[in-house]
Amino acid sequence: MEFITFADFADTLFMLFGDDYYKRYMWAYFLIGGIGFAIIYIFKSVALYTIARREGFANSWMAFVPILNTYYAGVLADKNRIFGLKAKTVSLIAAIAEFAYVAMNIIYYAAQGVIFAGGYAVPQFEATLIGNTYVDVFSGYGIVGLPVSLSWAGWVYAYFPEAFLYWLNLLSVVSYILVMIAFFQTYSCRHYVLFSIFSALFPLSGIFMFVVRNNRGKNYTQFVKERQYRQYQQYQEYMRNNGGYNNPNGGYNNPNDPYNGGRGAGSEPPKDPFDGMGGQSGNGGSQSGSDGRQGGSSGGSGDDPFGDFE
Repeated sequence: MEFITFADFADTLFMLFGDDYYKRYMWAYFLIGGIGFAIIYIFKSVALYTIARREGFANSWMAFVPILNTYYAGVLADKNRIFGLKAKTVSLIAAIAEFAYVAMNIIYYAAQGVIFAGGYAVPQFEATLIGNTYVDVFSGYGIVGLPVSLSWAGWVYAYFPEAFLYWLNLLSVVSYILVMIAFFQTYSCRHYVLFSIFSALFPLSGIFMFVVRNNRGKNYTQFVKERQYRQYQQYQEYMRNNGGYNNPNGGYNNPNDPYNGGRGAGSEPPKDPFDGMGGQSGNGGSQSGSDGRQGGSSGGSGDDPFGDFE
């Protein structure tokens, strides 16, 4: 898959230079595709093999077989599911779609080679307005003079891209992205979104697999629960040490809180601001300030007007 992605990029790049460049350097985009594939293949194979050996998975040789290693990535991600399906089920679909896409591309490249080698491809140009001037811009190739014996090549060249390659590529890409999400959820819970997005946008999934090859596999749902539990424990620890309505050493009862008078532990309670206003003697006021529940003297009502706000 990576080979075709890199080759298509080179193909598009050379077509921008027009007819002569495209015909003279057709071999270049196969070379670029091969180099790009080799680099990603090495990283991906080593990563999958390392994980398989460490985690105890069987058939670790699949890590080194193109297309099969796409399926094997789903096998290694067995701790997570994709929309309720096992990861290896989705990876099997991705591997089959990738195989069909590669096979169709081989047929397409063969037909293209026959047409170009025989000189049946003629460059076409479209008049495009640039500024105030119409300029002929290269738009592709038409087929002229193709013999009946090569009509199959003309049909493949004309209809394969839209009738087969487009849809197979779409199925392959979507299923592969789902496999990558499950894989990185298993071996990179914290960064799986980032790695999955870059794997979808660029043919670099093998490099990201290599980065996480030493991580232990985890169930993502369990990972989230454990992280939430740790955060809850940290919150409880913080409340015990620094706050809470029932914590005598913190929060609103903090003896060092300036809004609490700045009094230290063991010091005298503050003077009751309502002393002498509701009791028959000063002792009654002091009693109100000390226990916070009995107002005035023994002859008072004894009802705390702020009792409901405790």
